[in-house]
Amino acid sequence: MTDARDTMLAEEDRRLIHALQIAPRAPWTALAPILGVDAVTIARRWSRLQSEGLAWVTAYPATAERVLALIELKCPPGRTRAVADEIGRDREAITIDLTTGGRDLLVTTAFEDHEQLSDYLLERMGSLDGISDMTTHVLTGIHTDARSWRLRALDSTEAAAVQQLANSAPAPRRLRAHPKDEAEILRELATDGRLPATEIAARLSLSVDSTRASMNNLLASGRAVIRTEVARRHSGRPAYAWYFLKSPARSMDQVLDRLSTLSDVRLLAPTIGPYSIIMAMWLRNLDEVRKLETVIEQHCPDVIIEDRSLVLRTPKHLGRRLTATGQTSRG
Repeated sequence: MTDARDTMLAEEDRRLIHALQIAPRAPWTALAPILGVDAVTIARRWSRLQSEGLAWVTAYPATAERVLALIELKCPPGRTRAVADEIGRDREAITIDLTTGGRDLLVTTAFEDHEQLSDYLLERMGSLDGISDMTTHVLTGIHTDARSWRLRALDSTEAAAVQQLANSAPAPRRLRAHPKDEAEILRELATDGRLPATEIAARLSLSVDSTRASMNNLLASGRAVIRTEVARRHSGRPAYAWYFLKSPARSMDQVLDRLSTLSDVRLLAPTIGPYSIIMAMWLRNLDEVRKLETVIEQHCPDVIIEDRSLVLRTPKHLGRRLTATGQTSRG
């Protein structure tokens, strides 16, 4: 695996991305005094990061309103890439990881209800060529996700100042758009979570006032999430590992709280399936993958690490196609 230092982003880029992880839609003029760079330079820097596929801001429906499942797939030799390409066309498959270990693919899926999940597993997966085995883990909640993951490039004072920007967003007007309009607005934000309301309104032939109010309502109500992403290979955390854990039901909440304090957690969720907890981490190197198991055993003696997998490639992440180097193919 490439050494993280060989591909790590420049420090000024990391500082900007960290700021946008805290406040994805913060105005450049508001970030300028915190980052110590003028707004024009910040805008130019972000444009370059986007165009090179190194960082982007996206949006998606809140997970609390959806049924989430992690699907493990095994494929015959030589069929993994073809199956990943085929599943990648599915709207329900939001993230696809090609992995080592006891599974070839890990597919994170989202559905409106359990009936849709059942149809997808029985009809779509059941009819797909190239799958030799399948195991499904239904997530019963999300304890921690990548919204709280940070590059840690800002100091505590700078991070607090950016957080204050995020907390000072204007209260939404009490105006609810038609569900179709909200869905279209969210699709536009998924392509670029920093799109201004004026541009979205022009694209959708809606009024600027109603578009802005609908955006604010979607975000303030928690029905939609805006998130800043960075290409993993360039993040300083190129090693991506999944851990499959078992925990006694009596200590589940305590275990989840302890695991959530690990600084590189990207996903932590209780599940219904062969395991009780599934966790994903971005780490500096393969040695950290091994060392983390010692940390888990020390902090959570009741937990059993049943299995683990290393991610080789992520061709799709939060609905976006990624290149072999983990960069988005869309600016």
